Amino acid sequence: MSNLTLDPDFARVLAILPAPPPQPTTALSLRAQINAGFNPILTSYTVPPSVIETVIHIPIPSSPDTTIALHRFTPSTPPSSAPTAAVVYAHGGGMIAGAAAHSRPALVPLVLATSATFYSVEYRLAPEYPFPTPVEDVYTALEWVRDHAADENIDPSRIGLVGDSAGGGLAAGAALMARDRAFTPPVAKLVLIYPMLDDRTSIPPDHPLAALPMIWTDASNKLAWAAYLGTSGDEEVSPYAAPARAGSFAGLPRTYIDCGGLDLFRDENLAFAAGLARANVEVEMHLYPGVGHGFDFLAPGTPVARAAAENRLRALKRL
Repeated sequence: MSNLTLDPDFARVLAILPAPPPQPTTALSLRAQINAGFNPILTSYTVPPSVIETVIHIPIPSSPDTTIALHRFTPSTPPSSAPTAAVVYAHGGGMIAGAAAHSRPALVPLVLATSATFYSVEYRLAPEYPFPTPVEDVYTALEWVRDHAADENIDPSRIGLVGDSAGGGLAAGAALMARDRAFTPPVAKLVLIYPMLDDRTSIPPDHPLAALPMIWTDASNKLAWAAYLGTSGDEEVSPYAAPARAGSFAGLPRTYIDCGGLDLFRDENLAFAAGLARANVEVEMHLYPGVGHGFDFLAPGTPVARAAAENRLRALKRL
């Protein structure tokens, strides 16, 4: 028997939202559905004068004629001339959808509150670019920021990796790469917002979560992982693709994780946090009861969303 229920404030917001569209059956139709939800952000949000957004095109080491874009966000009036912390950010979208520009509303307040420089990565998407391309793109961005720290007025010992949903999985995968490739200085902080970490996650139709409203369903999760990996559940899946599969979490950066108690990713996030703790990695884990995936995006004015924003900001200020 389950006593899982919706947070009352979250439930009131869900009640006035349009009914969810039919479940997509292909990765590309799922992409269209996700982008239909994200794209209004591009038309309704304007970066304020207090923040400068610049698009930088950086080369891919394995293909110098190919570039990816970084959306750089900096305060228009830095508080001092001293080198700042930096964040390499990976957006959500199931590794098949979304864009760096969609992160503007989330990142602008963080830039203003921390005075750090944020780089949102326009990583290439599956299914056109399956694993390892998206996570290698995030790692390439991490290297670029480190290598250009002097020009960017960045303190290379204060570079963090941050991501939400699929972007959280990519940030965790890039952190594993950085550990295994002896990235120096080490990544200073890992901030994972309801991250997508494990291709093996699945819930049956009679699971208590399946009876509750879900913005990211079991069916969508399977479509996205199949697009990214070509398959899922295979024992040969790399931990750089599905970080929950890492044989060891030792040597990872100090990590912050948060997730809703009604999120499909709840159990994999809790397991990842426990693995970090057992490896004696500093970890801060927040599980918010009564809310599902993307709760802060769906209901930004609710008390639980405000609490999450405060906790994330506090974690980022420790960079």
